[in-house]
Amino acid sequence: MPESIFRHVDSTKLRECVAGIFRWKDLPTDDANIVATTLVDADLRGVHSHGALRVGSYVAQIDRGEVVARPHIRVATDAGARATIDGDSAMGQVSGYRAMELAIQRAGEHGIATVSLRNGRHIGTTAYFSMMASAKDMIGITVTNAGINMVPTGGTTKLVGNNPFGIAVPTNKDFPFVLDIATSVA
Repeated sequence: MPESIFRHVDSTKLRECVAGIFRWKDLPTDDANIVATTLVDADLRGVHSHGALRVGSYVAQIDRGEVVARPHIRVATDAGARATIDGDSAMGQVSGYRAMELAIQRAGEHGIATVSLRNGRHIGTTAYFSMMASAKDMIGITVTNAGINMVPTGGTTKLVGNNPFGIAVPTNKDFPFVLDIATSVA
């Protein structure tokens, strides 16, 4: 794409603006900040498809009642190193963040943890959540499903989702090894 179509914006100001929009849509300040941070992080990492351009569609989902602005996110099942979070149709970034927080806590206690999320929404980039774990010297793996959006090899009808996943592994460098992909061709 030609450079002329891009507009450079200060990331701190963009984050504040995006958070303000979600506070206006009645998200609590902490939740609005999580959503804004994940969206701006995606833009900073060059994944613009999951960055600030998503604000409009997320606002529309809130307006249609598909996303709950003030959800009751809770641990639905708890088995120590294995748990399930009920996201109560919260913004996916918020429920994803809470799920990874719990996974990190439980991995610290048990050496490994798996936290599933149900009643979640679109979480954005999986790398963000995997990198939360790598920042704590843990390997982070985030997987999610997707709606039917792909034709399988040799097919003519959409039958499967692209089911994104992300992995972040700490390294001896100033940054982790990160893989964030879907099983589709972009």
